[in-house]
Amino acid sequence: MEKLDQYSYIWTGEKDNWQIKDLGDNDFLIFNLSESSALTIDDDELYQALVSKMIEEGIEVCKI
Repeated sequence: MEKLDQYSYIWTGEKDNWQIKDLGDNDFLIFNLSESSALTIDDDELYQALVSKMIEEGIEVCKI
């Protein structure tokens, strides 16, 4: 997915700055630890694809 490529910096250069917060019921929050802010994306399909790719690349998942 080409749109996913624009977020590759998350798992290539800034991996330690990101975390996925598992809110339950297949609901996730992509969180930037260094900036204490959430990444918002209006496209639900892209958001889910990004979460999946981040998990695949080893980004930490934290249950809330």
